[in-house]
Amino acid sequence: MGGFKVRRQETVFVVPEIPTKNESIVLSNIDDQPGVRVQAVVIMSFKGRQLEEGKNDDPAKVIKQALAKTLVYYYPFAGRIRPVAAGNNQKLIVDCNNKGALFIEADANVTLEEIQTQILPPCPLLGELLYDVPGSSGIIGCPLLLFQVTRLLCGGYILAIRFNHTMCDMLGFMQFLYAMVELSRGAQEPSIMPVWQRELLCARYPPKVTCTHHEYEKAKDKTYELVKEGGSNMNQEGFFFGPEKIEAIRNHLPSNLRHSCSSFEVLCACVWRCRVLALQPDPEDIVQFSMTVSVRENNIIVLPLGYYGNSFVSPAITTKAKELMHDTSLAYALQLVKESRDKANEEYAKSMIDYMVMEGMPNYYKQNLSWMATNLTRKGLEFVDFGWGSPSYSGVPKGTSLVSTFTRFKDANKKDVIAVVLELPKEALLRFRKELGRFVGDVSRPIFARSRL
Repeated sequence: MGGFKVRRQETVFVVPEIPTKNESIVLSNIDDQPGVRVQAVVIMSFKGRQLEEGKNDDPAKVIKQALAKTLVYYYPFAGRIRPVAAGNNQKLIVDCNNKGALFIEADANVTLEEIQTQILPPCPLLGELLYDVPGSSGIIGCPLLLFQVTRLLCGGYILAIRFNHTMCDMLGFMQFLYAMVELSRGAQEPSIMPVWQRELLCARYPPKVTCTHHEYEKAKDKTYELVKEGGSNMNQEGFFFGPEKIEAIRNHLPSNLRHSCSSFEVLCACVWRCRVLALQPDPEDIVQFSMTVSVRENNIIVLPLGYYGNSFVSPAITTKAKELMHDTSLAYALQLVKESRDKANEEYAKSMIDYMVMEGMPNYYKQNLSWMATNLTRKGLEFVDFGWGSPSYSGVPKGTSLVSTFTRFKDANKKDVIAVVLELPKEALLRFRKELGRFVGDVSRPIFARSRL
């Protein structure tokens, strides 16, 4: 990519279009748990459009104006997070102070067709398409939003956004983003008004832990500690599953199971099994899987329309590695994946919130035989339209060693493809490709645009 260059303008702060409340508000016990104190990133690519009479054809200006309008309603995003008191893992609050969100306008010397395949995860261009403004990437005291709009020679553009995960999950962020879309296209106010009410997902009084929460690190041994993320031995690779590959995986299941589960569940079972084998654990080692389940989407806890805080649980299941090592273990893996999903009920969610308080806010279990899957394939990223049409790609640009996010896009044949990113030691990734190939054959990347660089 030696010919790829991005010219950025000076970073600016975007504040609410009109003054908003100046107050301090508390996050929920799901929001401020240590495992959510991270920055989340999404990236979307848009083709050019024919100029409509009276329309602003500069996507940076359109999106910047929409952000200022939306921050009037979602004014906490213009604030800063701080702990209630000094020390690790303290309760977090948001100071709503109108300091604003970061915004970058940029121009690149390429067309979308030339870089479309490089936007797929793990996106090698991310550092240019979303500049890490010095001092902005922390959780405490830093801007809660960073937008970069990169215009392309073809009239299209790349929109990359980073948001502080303590403020919301992807479902909540999509509510914010859709409000931006509506206001950019002439709406007087969002169709769904934001609701804070984070006390609805705070601990009971007195707190009471009634379930086992394997997904957290308390009382776990550290025998198989991960290589530090970003270390020299760790590599990321994207794997892509179209309808044919998903059907090929289903064909390895008993006939009574092939179509009794979602594509996400099938992929979780297959990727988890291949990942375990790639890590070459001792057969007696305990391996762990968890998936994030939204309490809102599944009516586990009824929350008001417009609530945009984190609202998910991640029930973990465990088994011995040897149970995933034989040829017929895909069905067993699928059974455990379904068990993880089914554990997510109202009592589990309330117990998890209480667990946060009673156990001093533990982090997720960080060990390489533990893996978490997050499903973003139906959160609506693919329908974001600021006037240039829906994105040709939308999703997350990277993964982590412990968490893989599943996103969806259309390939050259307009077929749905699910993208999954894994971060593993280089040798383990090679073994993973070999194991995956036993199910799907060809594991190469899909091509939906030619690269000329």
